[in-house]
Amino acid sequence: MKRYIIWIIATISLATSCVVNDGYEHEPIAIGEAIAARGIGEIADYTHTFITIATIDEYLATDDEELREQLRTNYIGANSKIEQEGNNIIVSTTYYGQKYTLHNITTDGKALRDGGVWQSDNLRLFTTSNAITMVVTEPNNTNYTADSASLNFENIEFDIEQGYSFNVSGSLVIGYGKGNNLNCEICKKLSFMDKRFNSGIIELRYIDEGNGYDDLVTVEYLDWSKIGISYLQYYKVVNNYII
Repeated sequence: MKRYIIWIIATISLATSCVVNDGYEHEPIAIGEAIAARGIGEIADYTHTFITIATIDEYLATDDEELREQLRTNYIGANSKIEQEGNNIIVSTTYYGQKYTLHNITTDGKALRDGGVWQSDNLRLFTTSNAITMVVTEPNNTNYTADSASLNFENIEFDIEQGYSFNVSGSLVIGYGKGNNLNCEICKKLSFMDKRFNSGIIELRYIDEGNGYDDLVTVEYLDWSKIGISYLQYYKVVNNYII
């Protein structure tokens, strides 16, 4: 999962100063917006990864070649290829004649839907009750991050035409260095439908011990198109432009 850590730190650090270098003063809610955008983006990354892996599970569960083609083209990538050998699944794509591996998955021999345990890069997925749980098993990049995450994707429904719908609960911590991290806690389950979250509440806390920042932001999905952001005594409604 790609992380643009230096850019992230620069963006948040800029937002946490009310005066920009050219002397322009922005409204304090901009701090909340910057933190909200980063937290939402992180949850979106994990959600899209979950959808891809769930689609691979759908793909391998059917022998219907027409359905497989639809799954591969619409949800994984038109140039993608899914190969299974024993307990290993390789998902690759071809770009300008060069083959790239997108996912290297190790399984315990079971389908994810049947209670299997899958390891994809630094992510472990397994079934718990009516949910599939995704946890981060190691940092994405030991030079920059010390991530931890446990997200539950619950009440999963899939239709080849309508796509996925599910609820998400759990939390994650994104580390940008010693004493510098973003804590994301889903306080009210996120509802995903029609390729977007349309309800739910996330509490985000950005801590930078070196610069003395400790900012708390609340994000609420008001509907499929609007998000409410609360920071200190400030509140703003913005477009649901990420997920």
